Amino acid sequence: MKSRIFVSVVQKIQRKSFYTIMWRLYLKLCRFLSIEVVNSAYGIRLVSNYGDATFNFYLLGVYGYFLSDFLNGLKDDFYFLDIGANQGLYSIIAAKNANCKKVFAFEPIPKTFDILKKNIFLNGVDSKSVILKKAIDEEILVKKIYFNPNHSGTASLIHNNNSDTCSEAINIECVDYNFLNDIFSDIRGKIFIKIDVEGYELIVMQQIFKTKISSSIFAVFYEVDKRWVEDSEIRGFLKKFGFSNFHKIGDNNIHYDVLAFK
Repeated sequence: MKSRIFVSVVQKIQRKSFYTIMWRLYLKLCRFLSIEVVNSAYGIRLVSNYGDATFNFYLLGVYGYFLSDFLNGLKDDFYFLDIGANQGLYSIIAAKNANCKKVFAFEPIPKTFDILKKNIFLNGVDSKSVILKKAIDEEILVKKIYFNPNHSGTASLIHNNNSDTCSEAINIECVDYNFLNDIFSDIRGKIFIKIDVEGYELIVMQQIFKTKISSSIFAVFYEVDKRWVEDSEIRGFLKKFGFSNFHKIGDNNIHYDVLAFK
């Protein structure tokens, strides 16, 4: 029995290693041939952006499959709010689910936003996507965001976050819950939220849960990096709104994701 389990585990590792090698070879070939549109490990097409680590992670499937599988598996009608959408991986996956009524994708950095928009159209989900070149903050204002031009996923409104790699800064538009109330006025149904904003997660939640749609939110998927956010503080906030189940994704105790639901 133990030997069969061992063989099964080895085979799974071998298959995973094989697919990883194949995707890495595919990435190298695409880069060498300067292919403009590529297929990703997540089953969506992407406009090439080889100089960006986040794009490469999209193509290779580095972010794992927990969230993508969850979004693909939702059987009831839902709306998807993607705060920190980057180049659109999860917005597109959600929108491709026939049960998704509409996606709201927030991405404030102009270059990344332009790629997000192209990917939304490339995958044919533009008809049910609202794309906003904005960040969410405590008030409507223009604010600096700090980012690494070679890794768009590290962008943060907090200067000290990723300060060793985020060498550039630009002004971006920020909006608050009043703006969100107008944008979300047509939502009639359950809402799933993904938040990946490099330390600004709690502030984003505080604004969203001030809106009229807060009672319709059934799940929140958020990133935790203990260098700049305390998960206990976020959990305490969400518990006030009826969230009682928190599922940690990942073995790293410093940097991981959490799925919270009622």
